[in-house]
Amino acid sequence: VGWLVGWLVDGWVTAKITSSIHSLMQECKSTNITSPSKFAANDSDSDDIADHDASLDQQDVHRGGAAAAVGRNNNNTTNAGFISKEKQHHLQSAATATTTADKATASTSTTKLNSIPNAFDVFTSGLTSMCRLPNGVNAMSTSEHSSQSAPTLTQLPKFKRLYDIENSRACRQIRELITRYDICIEEVVPATTASANLPGGYAIPALVVEQIVAETNKPERLILNGVQEITVYLERIFGPSKQKKIIRDDDVVAQVMDKAQDAVDVLGSFVAGVFRSGRGEVLSPAALSNELDSTRKPLILYSYEGNQFCRLVREVLTELNIVYELRSVGKWSPRRSELAVRRSDGSTQCPYIIDPNTGVEMGESKDIITYLYKNYAKYTPPDQMLEWASANILEYMKPLFEMLSPIQAGSNQENPEIYQSEIIRATREIKNTVKEHPVVIYTYKLSPFCAEAKKILEEQLEKMDDINVSIKEVSLGSEWLPGFMAKGGAQTRQALLDMTGQSSLPHVFVNGKSLGGLFSGLLPAIQDGTFHELLKESTQNTKYDDLMTDTLKTQELISSIKEKAAAQTASLQLNFFDD
Repeated sequence: VGWLVGWLVDGWVTAKITSSIHSLMQECKSTNITSPSKFAANDSDSDDIADHDASLDQQDVHRGGAAAAVGRNNNNTTNAGFISKEKQHHLQSAATATTTADKATASTSTTKLNSIPNAFDVFTSGLTSMCRLPNGVNAMSTSEHSSQSAPTLTQLPKFKRLYDIENSRACRQIRELITRYDICIEEVVPATTASANLPGGYAIPALVVEQIVAETNKPERLILNGVQEITVYLERIFGPSKQKKIIRDDDVVAQVMDKAQDAVDVLGSFVAGVFRSGRGEVLSPAALSNELDSTRKPLILYSYEGNQFCRLVREVLTELNIVYELRSVGKWSPRRSELAVRRSDGSTQCPYIIDPNTGVEMGESKDIITYLYKNYAKYTPPDQMLEWASANILEYMKPLFEMLSPIQAGSNQENPEIYQSEIIRATREIKNTVKEHPVVIYTYKLSPFCAEAKKILEEQLEKMDDINVSIKEVSLGSEWLPGFMAKGGAQTRQALLDMTGQSSLPHVFVNGKSLGGLFSGLLPAIQDGTFHELLKESTQNTKYDDLMTDTLKTQELISSIKEKAAAQTASLQLNFFDD
C-alpha cells in the first residue's frame, strides 16, 4: 500500500512539475524578459474596438480616504498618448505585438477540471506570495501619497472593467499595482481562453477607464491594453509605484546590485506562476457557461494581491467565469476600516465576499470556495488525485478487472448451469431496480470514487428543487478484492459487465439508462445536460405511472361499489318478496 501511494504521489508531482517547466519554457521563448517595473510585457493588440463597454454603468469608484490623500489638480492637463474610442484607430496601425506571454502561460487545453483547493494549494499559494514580496501587499500610505505628484485630472478616474487571468504573469503585475494604489475595479472579468468574454482587439490585461477631461468636463472612455500602457497610465495618475534610486555613475557596486534586483524580480514573477501552474488559467468544465450572465450582479470581493488565501478564491472565480467587483484592501488601506465594520468579528482578515444576488456574506476562503461551487457551478469537482488515478492507473487495469470478474462470480465451478442461473437472477434484479428507481448507483463502501459520485448525485438532486427523487444505492461490498465483496456482489458485478461492458464501480443509472462511472459517465452527463434531461424524463414517467395507477385504483373502487350496490339491491328485492 505504501509503495502504491508513493507511486501515485510521485506520478502526480512529476506531472505537475513537468507541466510547470513546459509552461515556463514556452513563456521564456515568447516573452521579452525585462524588469516588471520597466514594463515587462509589450502586449498591445488593438483591432476594431466595438462599443462593447458602452453599457457600463456610471457608479463611482470607491477609494475611501485614499482619494482625499491623493488630492486633485485642476490644471486642465489631459492624458495625451492614451487610447480613447475616438483616437483608437491611430494606435491600431502602430500596434503589432500580441499577448504571446499570456497565450503561452495558458494551458494548451481550453478547459481543465480542478478540485477544491487543499492544504497543498495553500502552501504553494504562500510560496507564490513569497516570490513576489514585497509587491502586492501594502497600499500607499498617506505620507507616500503626499510625496508623489498630484493626479493630472480634475478628479480620479473610474476603473470600470479589468479583463484578467489570475495566473498570468502580466495580469499579476497589474494587480500588484492595483493593491499599491488602493484601487477598486467595478468589474473584474475572467478572460480565459475558453471564455467568450474578451472583445476583439483587446489584449490581456486590458483595463477600461472612464475619466473626466478637464477642457470639456465630459467623460472619456479609455481602453488600455497590456502591462506597459496600464502601468504608464496609473503612474501618471498616482505617481511612481517605486521610488527611483539615485546611483552615481562611478558606483559600480550599486549599479550591479540594482540590475541584480531587477533580475530577481523578473525571475520571481516567472517562478510565482510555476507554483500555481494549472490553477486560475483556464475555464473549468464545471462552470455554468463560458459567457457572461447579464442577469447576475457582480460579486464583491475584498482582497489584495499578496494574500495566499485571496489568491485561492480569485483562482476559482476565474475558473468558474464569475465576474466580481474588486475592493483592494492592502495593508495601510483606509478601506480596511470599512471591512472591519462589515465583518462580525471586527477584523480586517481577507478574503471577504458579498453576494448581492443572495445577500450572503462570508469571510473564510474555504467557505467562500464551497459556496461558489454550490451556487455558481454545475457541480463541485471531485478530488483531482482521483481523476489522475482514473486516467493513468485504472484505465490500464480494466482488462484485469474484466478477466477477474467472471472468476470471482463463479464461472470456473464444475456446474456451469448454476453460474448462469445466478447471473440471470442478478441481471433480473438490476433491471427491476433501475426500472423502479429514477437514480441508482452501485458502489463499494471503501471506494473514494463511489463516495465522490454519491456526493455529486446528492448535490445535483439538492439543486433541482422541482424534482423530488431519492438515490437508490446498491452496495456490492467493501471492495472488489476477494473476501471484501458481499454475498451475491460478484454475480451482480458480472451482470453489470455483461449488460454494459463496465465492471468497475461506481456505476450510475438514471431513468433506466447506464451513465457509467464517475469520470467516464456521470460528470460528462452533468456537463452536457444529459443527466438533467434523463432525470426530468424519469419524473414525467413516474407521474404518468402514478396517474395510471390512480386510474386503475379508481376503476377498481367503482367496480367494487357497483358490485356492493347490486348485491344490496338484490337483497332488498328478496326481502320485499318474502314480506
